[in-house]
Amino acid sequence: MAGREEKSTEERLRALAKRIEELEARLRGESMILDEVLKELRLLRNISLASAFVMNVSSKVRGYKYDDISRHIVDALLRAGPMNISQLTRFLRDVRGTASRRIVSEKVRLLSTLGLVEEVAGGKREKRYKIKKLR
Repeated sequence: MAGREEKSTEERLRALAKRIEELEARLRGESMILDEVLKELRLLRNISLASAFVMNVSSKVRGYKYDDISRHIVDALLRAGPMNISQLTRFLRDVRGTASRRIVSEKVRLLSTLGLVEEVAGGKREKRYKIKKLR
């Protein structure tokens, strides 16, 4: 009788070990799926944040029709990074052939009011401008 109990116990332990292995395999599969789901959720979050930013900006810009110089200012700041008014004017003269510091300054101020451009610290008293980041 003791031999039979030992076999029964041994069989039960083997069955338990097999069941544990099966569960471990399932958990590995589930965790891989969970990782993929988390990646997808992060991607969706980033897309929705970008969409919210675009909607926010478009609501601010709706009443303002971009002119050629405003588009070039945004393009210049995207390409070259933060610049002061003089650097921006020089850049626009190279691209467009013409640009005035006064007009560039007015357009940058307007783009700043619309939330597209922000002022960043430059040198001593220098004001530099860059495209505002998504939040």
